[in-house]
Amino acid sequence: MVMRRQATFMKCSTYLSAVLGVAMLAGGCSEGVDEPDGDGQSTPVELRFRMVDAQGQDFRCGETGLELAGLNDVTPNDARLYLHDFHLITTAGELVPVALDPSSEWQHEGVVLLDFEDATEGCEFVIFGRPQTAQTNALVRGVAESQGPFEGVTFRLGVPIELNHIEAQSAPAPLNVTGMEHGQSAGRQFIRVAFYQEAQVNSPSYHLLSFRSVCDEAVIEGQAPDDARDCLKPNRADYRLSSQGFDPGEAEILIDLGELFSGYDVSQAGDDAQGFNAEGRVDCFSPLHAGDLPGGEEQAASIGAERCGRFYNPLGLDYESGRPQQGVTQSVFRIAE
Repeated sequence: MVMRRQATFMKCSTYLSAVLGVAMLAGGCSEGVDEPDGDGQSTPVELRFRMVDAQGQDFRCGETGLELAGLNDVTPNDARLYLHDFHLITTAGELVPVALDPSSEWQHEGVVLLDFEDATEGCEFVIFGRPQTAQTNALVRGVAESQGPFEGVTFRLGVPIELNHIEAQSAPAPLNVTGMEHGQSAGRQFIRVAFYQEAQVNSPSYHLLSFRSVCDEAVIEGQAPDDARDCLKPNRADYRLSSQGFDPGEAEILIDLGELFSGYDVSQAGDDAQGFNAEGRVDCFSPLHAGDLPGGEEQAASIGAERCGRFYNPLGLDYESGRPQQGVTQSVFRIAE
């Protein structure tokens, strides 16, 4: 399903009056967080995200010579991810929830879809029947019910449990994007990144990351459990980013694919079969253990179950549990200097 272009952002005065009443609800809250009382003053939020390769070059359709996973001849095919539960960090360390702009079709109830592919050039080829879209989105827009001052932002990977397993065709945008949907039981793909070596554009010789939660065993006929912790692997990492001079109205946040794929070196694929498929490509299609699948190791090998583990530490997750753990520090997201 192709989404219409993002609705024009309302003028600040109109927008603030429209959403301040639901700021606490729409922004979501993290458990155990101290949040300051509203003081009637507000801050417009516009966070700009940029996806880059290992050398800091933009990862977008039509680019060539990008560097990822030990390759220096990469061209993109797909690049999308869901984030949710945004808060601004005050200089006192308190968290202020961000109510996302409800007029945007890229945002719904605290969830945003970032989409860096435009279905042109190398991005025309459809992988596993998951269509790309012509529209792109790299912005998170909303309002925080405080004037700060602020030093950073927090957010969470993926889609919250209560929205992740609703049926896609009847879901509101951006949860209705079929290119990111993985079936009602499995839910949405939290991150989807695909790329080629330049000589293999528009062929089945692609490198793929398709990362989601593992909650099938707890989902009954599309009904999700009340708590994501009931899932085998929730795979929802938390990110806390700060910097001097942070401005929530124009901050740029980098998504570093060089770090995300840092555990993979395609040039060593022949000596490192566990990290790659039989053709020597990065191929993570389901973040499971072999033992988690009814078909055991044979079925796991066919869908790349054991090839996903090296994405966990860069995302700030523990591979065994799919949960954030002490000593596991994310390296994928950072505020641009």
